[in-house]
Amino acid sequence: MRARLVNINEEILGNFKSWNNNAIMYKNPPSIRRLAESCRAIVDMKGNLYIAELGEGEGNEDERYSFPADVAHLDMVDYLCKIGQLKGNINMYELRSESRGWLAYENLSAWQRLDKTNKFYLAESYSRIYLSELNNIEEIKRCMKNMKRFDIEFIYESIRTKRDNYVYGE
Repeated sequence: MRARLVNINEEILGNFKSWNNNAIMYKNPPSIRRLAESCRAIVDMKGNLYIAELGEGEGNEDERYSFPADVAHLDMVDYLCKIGQLKGNINMYELRSESRGWLAYENLSAWQRLDKTNKFYLAESYSRIYLSELNNIEEIKRCMKNMKRFDIEFIYESIRTKRDNYVYGE
């Protein structure tokens, strides 16, 4: 079930487009309980938690489990840059390896909630190749050093499982 804008104490940063869907961005929500299953999150170097989910009336629950995702992390980063929450532009945060086929982020980390749990796993945009290198996991942990949320369990493993049937920068 999607979150309703009624009785939520989160700071709403605004609405933006992602995958042609209307999405809502929250900053440092005091609770994730009412936020959508499998919502996406970005954590910046200051420890700010930005969470995005589809806007009211967008999509359906079945779409939460399909790829491409209903909210893309790159669209989140782009929006955060445009509204001044992140300095500069998206090119300052996006890392790509054309030869190795992976996408990653610099000075921030990308997460995805597992269903309605308090667990956030590394986003599906991180490839298995990228995550297999210990230095890359250490970089993600460096980006998380100021995160002080004890109600959320951040798991340094991909949300994707070995059973996932799509290939993105394997």
